[in-house]
Amino acid sequence: MITALLQTAVYALRPMVSYQAISVGADAFELGLIASAFALLSLPLAVSIGRWVDRWSESWFVIAGATLIFLVCVSLLFIDSVWGLALSQAFLGLGHSLTVIATQTLVANQASRESRDGRFGVFTVIVSLGQLIGPAAAGLMAGTA
Repeated sequence: MITALLQTAVYALRPMVSYQAISVGADAFELGLIASAFALLSLPLAVSIGRWVDRWSESWFVIAGATLIFLVCVSLLFIDSVWGLALSQAFLGLGHSLTVIATQTLVANQASRESRDGRFGVFTVIVSLGQLIGPAAAGLMAGTA
């Protein structure tokens, strides 16, 4: 359930940030920078995050990632610059990576060898549902605001 909620939140925020960027005057290039900033921190840290998750408890990384995602949500209420939005997306990407790597590890560690494929299948469906619902929910919210 937490995976679906986190995916929904992340994939709702991404298009909403584009709307916010346009409202603060971002041009097409700046919109691209904001969108690509999502990978700015997570790309160089992904392997290290995997190692940290293996070394310490996965649940702490789910909590840390979820907290980071929540803090980005709150910060977006106050950000009114292109660079601030880009920075928020870098931290959103980091929070997303923390939660995804940790939840994938939880699925792998809690499943028996025989049930691992089935559990990852269910996990993938749950992630995909969050990615489906998030942008639709964001569009619905933007249309009613």
